[in-house]
Amino acid sequence: MSTKIVLVDDHHLLRDGLKMVLRRDPGMEVVGEASNLVEALECVRRVKPDLVLMDVHLPDGNGISIVRSILNEVPQARILMLSGDSDLAHVHEAMKAGVSGYLLKEDTNQEVILTAVRSVLNNNTYLSPTVTTALVENLRANRPAVAPTAQRPLSKLEIEVLQLIAEGLRNKEMAIRMGVSVKSVETYRARLMKKVNCASTAELVRYALREGLMSWVSDLPSAPTG
Repeated sequence: MSTKIVLVDDHHLLRDGLKMVLRRDPGMEVVGEASNLVEALECVRRVKPDLVLMDVHLPDGNGISIVRSILNEVPQARILMLSGDSDLAHVHEAMKAGVSGYLLKEDTNQEVILTAVRSVLNNNTYLSPTVTTALVENLRANRPAVAPTAQRPLSKLEIEVLQLIAEGLRNKEMAIRMGVSVKSVETYRARLMKKVNCASTAELVRYALREGLMSWVSDLPSAPTG
């Protein structure tokens, strides 16, 4: 069965370009298109897509404003935002609303688009590299001098793992960065997910953003080796 995708953007040439890219994967099918918020909701209700690839800026409002409505209509759907700007306020707003990814148009080519789409369809979070870099730098620059103990239920290693997950690293890459074994990373990750009651990478990233836990990482000592 093909993955059903809806495209929401007011520029038909961009939609045509996205369709050409998505057709490279025989498992994907564009089943609907919309150019504004009203059309988007009508289309989602009609075709019940697996994925909505949607621009942030639409003629009748902000695409993020209907994310919750889309997820109420189709809870299993994944939403990948496509934006022309890297305004972190929009990124925060989108993640809190429940999107699975945020893709910048300046970062996109055919492979990046397919990678982002496949990532969110596999229940992972995808952030454009530009967004990830800006987000981490912003959090570090604005970190509090002392993090409240009551809001730090996680160990230092768990917080470090949380940041690396948010940066998009896989377990093997995290193990190399931290100087520990892959098995240790898997243990930290499983313990982290259980402690914060998150069932997926996407939920972990939203938890990190919501709680501001990533902002403390640069103050932490390096992970022990061995």
